Amino acid sequence: MPSDVILEKVSGIEKQLNAFETDFHGFRDQVLTGQDEMLTVLKRLDEERVFTARWVERIEKNVEQHDKDLATIKAKLGIK
Repeated sequence: MPSDVILEKVSGIEKQLNAFETDFHGFRDQVLTGQDEMLTVLKRLDEERVFTARWVERIEKNVEQHDKDLATIKAKLGIK
């Protein structure tokens, strides 16, 4: 095989590798960006879960107090 044909093929392969490298870096950046977005959503959901649990606890305490108040009122009114 003449050397100019070999150089042409090597040059073509080098161009393909460079294109692949560029495509790979773009793909990697997209994956990492997606993972960053998912982590942001997960952190937000975790924080929201904590606040929701506290809110439910407060509501449950209010309901318990309302039940006690209703029982007291019914007792005073003579209602079952």
